[in-house]
Amino acid sequence: MTAKARLFVFMALIIELLTAFSSCNSDEVGDNLYTFTGKMLAQQLAADTSLTEFSALIERSGMAGLLNSYGKYTCFAPDNNAMRAFYAQKSKHSLDEFTGDSLKMIAYDHIINGAVINYVQFNTGRLFNLTMSDRYLAISFSDDGKSYVNKTAQIIGKDINVHNGVIHKINRVLDPIRSGIAEVIAQDTKFSLFYEGLKLQVSSIHCSKQLTKIIK
Repeated sequence: MTAKARLFVFMALIIELLTAFSSCNSDEVGDNLYTFTGKMLAQQLAADTSLTEFSALIERSGMAGLLNSYGKYTCFAPDNNAMRAFYAQKSKHSLDEFTGDSLKMIAYDHIINGAVINYVQFNTGRLFNLTMSDRYLAISFSDDGKSYVNKTAQIIGKDINVHNGVIHKINRVLDPIRSGIAEVIAQDTKFSLFYEGLKLQVSSIHCSKQLTKIIK
């Protein structure tokens, strides 16, 4: 083979490799599975038209700078329909009606800082890493193959990989319980009898303390 022929073969191989690399770097690969997009996390949220409400939340909560910096982040991002349903649930119409602290807490509920957790790593039960609001997230799977976060938010887009982490789209805003144990029990009808007994016990202790003060 002449030098000219060898050069032609070499160039053909280079072109083939570049074409293969380009095809592997597409944004979507079926079944809501994404490959590397070349963006930072907050940049990817802003570029996705189905996540504009959550992206606005990230901006207003002051989290965009963090999520555009180097590090390791896992983000469960509610789509626009999920965000609007959340507004209605809270008797609000938009992000404008939430306080700054509330916006930050909502953002924190959806972000794990310090770990990139891809879908293949999900198992039934709690994830090992806490969210930025110090809450655990639990993964579950239905018989028909659907996956959920905290039993209610379905994962509708998995493994959107970015420079500094991964995004999983969900169809419901995560709203973890922040009440005390007694408040949680009071709101669950399955524990109504137990709660009534608990109230009587607390009342009895209070009366006992008051009686002790009077005797003294």
